Formats: sequence, C-alpha cells, structure tokens
Amino acid sequence: MNNQNKVLIVSYNPLSKEGANGRTLEFLVGAYDANNISQVYFSGETPDFSVCHNYYRVCENQLLKSVLKRKKAGGRVSDTADHTLVSNPDEEKTADGIARYAKKNKRSVCIKFFRNILWKIGRKKWQTQEFDEWIQDVSPDVIITISGKNSCFHAIAVDLSRKYHLPLVVYHCEDYCMKNTQGRSFLYKRYISGLKKSVKRMMECASLAIYNSNRIKQIYEENFKTTSLVAYMSTDMIPREEKKTMSNLHSMVFSYIGNLGLDRYRSLYEISKALKKVVPGAVLNIYAPSVPDDFVPLLESTDNMNYKGYVSYSECRKIMMESDVLVHAESFDEKTKSDLQIAFSTKIADSLASGVPFFVYAPIGIASTDYLLETHSACVATNSDELYSKLIEFVNSEKVRHEYVTAAQRVAKENHSFAVTTEMIANSIRCVVETQKENHGKT
Repeated sequence: MNNQNKVLIVSYNPLSKEGANGRTLEFLVGAYDANNISQVYFSGETPDFSVCHNYYRVCENQLLKSVLKRKKAGGRVSDTADHTLVSNPDEEKTADGIARYAKKNKRSVCIKFFRNILWKIGRKKWQTQEFDEWIQDVSPDVIITISGKNSCFHAIAVDLSRKYHLPLVVYHCEDYCMKNTQGRSFLYKRYISGLKKSVKRMMECASLAIYNSNRIKQIYEENFKTTSLVAYMSTDMIPREEKKTMSNLHSMVFSYIGNLGLDRYRSLYEISKALKKVVPGAVLNIYAPSVPDDFVPLLESTDNMNYKGYVSYSECRKIMMESDVLVHAESFDEKTKSDLQIAFSTKIADSLASGVPFFVYAPIGIASTDYLLETHSACVATNSDELYSKLIEFVNSEKVRHEYVTAAQRVAKENHSFAVTTEMIANSIRCVVETQKENHGKT
C-alpha cells in the first residue's frame, strides 16, 4: 500500500503469530510494511520481528524493580538480543517474588489494583529521555491500542496520545468493562467501576473505534459515540479441495483447536459421547495449551477423545486441513454464558475459510453462535437435544456438508478476507490521520 502512515501499537502483548492477542495485533496492521510499524509493549514475550523492526519493552518485573531500587525501566528491543530478562537473584529476590506471584494470580482483583498503582507511580521510570528519543526515531502518525481488563494500559495509551499529539485508534473484542456486578464483592465492583472510567476516557480521546463484530459494536455504541467500523478477524487461508465423500466414516477425525477454559471442555465431552453413538470409530482430537483438572477424569473415561497438547499456529493450520471436521464449543452454564455474549473466537475465520466442514456446539445468544446461524456457515447444535440429531445429519449427508462448506466459503470471502479487511482498516486510519492534520492546520 502506498503512502502508508506510521503506526505505534501500545499493548500488553507484542506482535506474535502464536498467541491470540499477538495474532489480532498482526491482523490490525496487516496492510503495513514492517518499517512503518512500531510497538511499545509490557510483557516478557519475544516479539515477531518479521512484521515489525521497532520495539520498546517495559516489563512489570522491570518496573517493580525500578520503583523499589529507583532505577529506570524499559528499553529498545533488538532482534539480535537475548530476550530473556536477566536478574541477580540475590539482589532482586523480593521484586522477582512479587512479580511471579502477580503473574500466577493475574485474575485476582487485588492484583489488578496493585498493577494499576504500580504503573501509575512508575510512569516516570520508563517514560524517560531514552523513550522520547525512541518515539522521535520511529516518528508515528497514530497510536493503535486494544481495550482490555486493565485500566492502567488504557491510561498509558491515552497519556501517550496526548503527550505526543497523536490520534488514538481503539480495538474492542471484549466487554470487560460492562460486566454485571450484581452479587459480586465490593472490590470487584470497584474494579469494574474503575475499568469503565478508563474506557470512557479512552473512548473520549479516540478518533476511531474498531469492533470485531456487529454485536460488540451495538453494545459499545449504546454508551459511546466514537466514529467506528466493524472489522471481523480475517485470514489469508487458502481452502483445501472439498472432499466429496468421507474416505471412511468409521475413522473420521474431528479436531478442536483452542482454549479449554470457561468450561468448554464439558461441551467437548458431550460431543464425544454423542459422536460415540453416531460414529463409534470416530475420534475427537483436542489441541489446547493446558488441561483443566476437572477435565482429566472425563478424558480418561472415554476412548474417542484424545488430548494432543499445544500446537503452534502454523501447525494449527496444517491440522485443520488434515481434519475431516473442525469443531468449536462453548459452555452452556448460565453464569458463563453471560460472560460470553460477545465472544467471537479468533479461529472462526480460519475455520470458515479452510474448506473443511465445521461443527459447532454452543448456546444461542453468543455472538459467534448467532453469526454462524445467521450465515448458515456451520452446522450448529444449540442444545443437548439438537446435538445428536444434528450430528447424525451432518455426518451421514454429503449434501448437507457441501451446503455448509459452500456457505462458509462465501462468508469467508465477504467478511473475513485478510487483504480486504486490513486495507479497509488502513484506509480508515489514513482518514483519521489526515483529519487530525487538517484540524491542527486550522489552529
């Protein structure tokens, strides 16, 4: 793309092909050359230097040590450097211990309060002359950030936008700040209240909001009037040639690739039981980074469900192409369902584009479920009664599978094309930058 703007990403995770957050970031800047992308990030992960050459990292354990020992934190990251954070265990034992505890208990409300305080008091420890010089070197035109669970990172994005007079673009894929607090603890209510305020400040500062689905756009636009667009997570995946017939129904391979949190494993177990009745020789292979303790006895109780461990994103795409059926599942627990209303898995785009039949077991009322039902792009069972009947029809009818694959290909082309969606994002950002320059020229 010609006349590219220079974008500065401000986020906790770095650009990466392995984590969902890292891949989302790479999607947002997919139309930009590596030399026009820079990022300041706050985790200890190693970034992807194939898509960006200019990184500045400030890790929480660095920041904690700087506050305790009155040292500066953060610095440029080189692709030839050792990215492991080195520390003296004798001198820095206390700071390392606190950082490890915070990482282990990152979902704790108390840890979130501690994190917000740390980043507030530690601001001057990393926003130094060295950081100013790095900003001058990368000379960004605009800041892109992702709305998340921690108000401290929202505040940093707003602070940098105002300090360097750069327009701010915010990407929303979750509704953390709008969670129902009824019946929750006083601390949790305080946490959500603070998160709402930080999102409000960020949206008031933002020139553009990008949403990952129409559902989340509708939710946020009830509260904010920021100029916005919907950009579904997209893919450059090339579909495989459609299999006209299953080579052997009795050895079909169903594959689930994703996280097992939020009780998804319970729905997968139900699928395995139904599959056992429909196709006794079929297997459900599960690729996930870890197994919840409660899932272990369920795995051991069945012979058609196999845990295969974590796979890289490149391996994930290969497994998709080799599978007979791709599977997605969500929890039917009422409390969990309320937290998943706007859930839209990053794997949906790849699944639709793959050319592999797609089977989903998830309740109505979740953004991804409703989207797949509306577009007829996957076979979706929305309750336990449907699970068995839908699975029988899906497995035994070549015509049904073909119809779903055809619809999925159409939807992938219309809404999930990587080239089209990333160009749309870049064009919208260009308008934001030009508007900012025009407004400054008038003052």
